[in-house]
Amino acid sequence: MTRPHVGISIVTWNNYADTRECLDSLLDVSYPNVDVVLVDNGSTDGSGDRLEEEYPSVDVVHTGENLGYAGGMNVGTREVLERGVDYVWQLNNDVVVPDESLLTDLVETMEANPNVGMLTPLVKEYPNTDTVWFWKGSLDWQTGNADHAAVPSSIPEGLVFNDYIPNCSLLFPADVLESVGLLPEDYFLYYDDVEHAVRIAAAGYDLATDTTTEIYHKESKSSKGELGAMYSYYRARNMVVFARKFRDRVSDLFPLFFARWLVKQTGIRTYYRRSGGVRGLFEGVADGLRGKVGRGRYP
Repeated sequence: MTRPHVGISIVTWNNYADTRECLDSLLDVSYPNVDVVLVDNGSTDGSGDRLEEEYPSVDVVHTGENLGYAGGMNVGTREVLERGVDYVWQLNNDVVVPDESLLTDLVETMEANPNVGMLTPLVKEYPNTDTVWFWKGSLDWQTGNADHAAVPSSIPEGLVFNDYIPNCSLLFPADVLESVGLLPEDYFLYYDDVEHAVRIAAAGYDLATDTTTEIYHKESKSSKGELGAMYSYYRARNMVVFARKFRDRVSDLFPLFFARWLVKQTGIRTYYRRSGGVRGLFEGVADGLRGKVGRGRYP
């Protein structure tokens, strides 16, 4: 039996070590009908050329400039869609695939559940693989805030349905991407996954986590890891951008909720003496109110 054709899109930017570990784990996957496309998103450290030389079975596309996460991912996604794939698997370059049967299991879940338009495995941290990073995503339309749900003592086994799923390991039917569209590129970093999930759900598809499968993600849990200028800037700016784009759904009290969020985030960064993060927050708010989209002041 011929398996559905899967195209894998991965984006890398100045990150040889993580991308190499990702590819090494991915090439052990037993799925028989797959194309792997690695998008070098304007790396300036020579890592894209090095990876292209070391992984001849991987098709490397060079953008020549940093297009942001969504822009780079869309380059790879378009490439595999043009090859007539049945499914697209979008992967962060900092993931590790722990099980050679993972893609087979995810495709079988998709085939058995045709209304699922976006599927993720359970995501665990790496190397601390006992800790769950993502199992379910929620979106609060009052605040415009998307977040990971708290991890319960016992995670249900099977399909869990979400308001949104973060970019990490996402499997899509090709026809869903062709009808709904690819990641919105105006956010550059962060919140493109939120809007994409909202639009796929609005088209009538389910957003699901298959908790019988898992993948590993190198995500720091240190509070200081998300307090820098770049993350702070895009998180604040893009919450404003998202709220404006979906003003018909976001609460009229959004400005009050956002102000409370901003005070809290400023306090956290002040406590940890991250002045760059405080600056990034307010630069992001200012640019969001001015309607600034695409690549902002960082990197």
